[in-house]
Amino acid sequence: MVLSCNKAFYGDYFPLKEGKWWKYEKEGRVLRIEVWSEQDSIYQVLFGNEFREFVKLRDAVLEKKEIRFFHEGDVYNAGTCIFTFLRLPLMDEDRWKEEISLDVGYPPVPFTLERESQIMWVGEFNGYNDVYMLVITERESLPSSTEERHDTLYLAPDVGIVEFNGWGLTEWGD
Repeated sequence: MVLSCNKAFYGDYFPLKEGKWWKYEKEGRVLRIEVWSEQDSIYQVLFGNEFREFVKLRDAVLEKKEIRFFHEGDVYNAGTCIFTFLRLPLMDEDRWKEEISLDVGYPPVPFTLERESQIMWVGEFNGYNDVYMLVITERESLPSSTEERHDTLYLAPDVGIVEFNGWGLTEWGD
């Protein structure tokens, strides 16, 4: 018999399927997330008014991210990169860090995007069982500034995101 202190649950913590939707509320406002299309395990997901793309693999969910930033009044489109959104199966205290550094424009502007992610097992949360918390910290660094953003998501098996940044799930469907 093998015992482990790390909990690993194999439910689908980020169930993506074309037509699937989730409705969230925060302070009287409503936000809807909907899977618009699926092609070859690439999912186009509408988060409120922003499209995001995810690739679902056996051992990870990847997120495609457009790199765009402002510097000294100019907009720079630096292209697209892929970050790991989730490593599967989810494991308590799992951490990973990814970074992209590049020079954009002429004269070149150095830009760094660093993304740190951590998974923590929560257990019961808002009536859902076997919940994990995903904390994502993104840092965008330019020569003149650094911006940091934190996202906290709670994920339940076979439901998906039950809360993120204070937005609570009120209903979902296929």
